[in-house]
Amino acid sequence: MSMFCLQGTFIEGISHRSFAEALSGCLSIGSVYVIREFAMCDPQASFRACNFHQYLVITPATKLEDVTASSIGFTTKSFQFTEFNSLPARSYRCPYLTDVVGRLVSISQPEYVEVKGGITTVQKVTIKDHSGT
Repeated sequence: MSMFCLQGTFIEGISHRSFAEALSGCLSIGSVYVIREFAMCDPQASFRACNFHQYLVITPATKLEDVTASSIGFTTKSFQFTEFNSLPARSYRCPYLTDVVGRLVSISQPEYVEVKGGITTVQKVTIKDHSGT
């Protein structure tokens, strides 16, 4: 499970091995991305604590698309963007698949952590809402 913590106009993510490996070399600092079909979760309802009020859960259906790529089209009939400040209202207990656009600010170096007796890779991803600027 990959988690992206929401803090104001930022989304900070922790991407575990399967998601990080799929995106390795695909993300670029300063690019704008659409995150499609994710769910929101209350961190207190999870065994993995988060310092923020809510976090995004990357599901097997989640897609990350570069807006600057000419192949992406925005059709109003296929989805509706969600404002960053409305994300906390979307709960994992009653999941909504959600789309959001933000500028990729940073990606940390992969860290290796022990989980259930095994080693997994954790990587921090920070996305910022620039719609008000």
